[in-house]
Amino acid sequence: MTALPFPHLGGISSYLFDELKYFCKKGHRIILVYPSSNMTLEKDFGHKEVRLIHLRSLDTDIEKITEKVLRVLLLKRLMSEEKVSMLHTHDFLSAFISILAGYSKKTILHTHGVLSKDKLQKTWAECPSGKTTFRMLMTYLIEFFLETLTFNLVRRIICINADVQQDAMRRTLSGKKILVLLNGVDVLRFKPRPEKRKEQRYKLRIPEHVIVCLYLGRMVPTHGPLLLSKAIPTVNEKTGGVIFLFVGEGVQKERIVEDVRDQRLSNVFFPSVTRAEDIYSASDIFLDNLSNMVKGHGISILEAMASGVPVITGRDEIKEKAFVEGEEILFAEKDDPKDIAEKIVSLVFDSKKREELSLRGRKRVVADFSVEKHMQILEKILLSE
Repeated sequence: MTALPFPHLGGISSYLFDELKYFCKKGHRIILVYPSSNMTLEKDFGHKEVRLIHLRSLDTDIEKITEKVLRVLLLKRLMSEEKVSMLHTHDFLSAFISILAGYSKKTILHTHGVLSKDKLQKTWAECPSGKTTFRMLMTYLIEFFLETLTFNLVRRIICINADVQQDAMRRTLSGKKILVLLNGVDVLRFKPRPEKRKEQRYKLRIPEHVIVCLYLGRMVPTHGPLLLSKAIPTVNEKTGGVIFLFVGEGVQKERIVEDVRDQRLSNVFFPSVTRAEDIYSASDIFLDNLSNMVKGHGISILEAMASGVPVITGRDEIKEKAFVEGEEILFAEKDDPKDIAEKIVSLVFDSKKREELSLRGRKRVVADFSVEKHMQILEKILLSE
């Protein structure tokens, strides 16, 4: 089998690294077309099982449009040179390019989220005026249309949770081709690292005894980082000694930075992080998925649990079915900064509960969400096509 992941120019996630490592170990040959911002791939995967083809970064709109056309031509050339059994794409744009190249029947779309949801939230979150609003709305409508077209033309869609599956099913004529494959994490990479804790805290200039709350991920309305920032003043009033770290980029980051500055919150920081496992080792509480805009959970919650970091996340029926509340994870009411603050305060003052959540959370991820199990299922799906 020859697979061809075709990641979007936004970057390559740890998930794709895990996929490459697994399929290389199993002896599959892979062609990877990737953005130039991920040149470290040449060091990590520069061997015979993987053919690497990198794309250069582009600045102007004309260059970006030209690049899309060149991607189609590149894909056609690769398909003629190699015996490619399928195109395993990780975003709708890459799947759409595969369709334009004439390979819709060989294209599998592994969607880790729905682009148009974030686009719509961004349109209203930024609240621009005049022509900019119209332009953003038109961009959203065009991308929504292209997504829907892509969903209907690809051979199969793999979704990360039931919420994404439901969204895809509403936009496809045949729901039979849609599967759910829950995220998996590398439990050897993401694990409790007490020896790293002191080192990372020293780099961040955080005393060992101080409780650290971490938000790691995209700072977009669907994840709810702004809700967390609104909860911080209440946490400060009741604890007085908690540090908050926000790691990531997104439309809400500037707003959060402004709120922190306006409220003179001296315990909130925005560090630059290259390795997620390092920042987990320095943290005591992890928070994500606090907004009511989406249901389910992403991979960061599983990474935190695997790393032994207690997790507070928004309550919904998908997560309630997936995890045992109070033993493996804590739920806060979504869109409720007051309840989010209360859950944080409860963990700050309860070290035994933090330890229980740490141990049982990791045990659960190792048992049911390891990347090895995930990749075994993915391999069966790909080989069955």
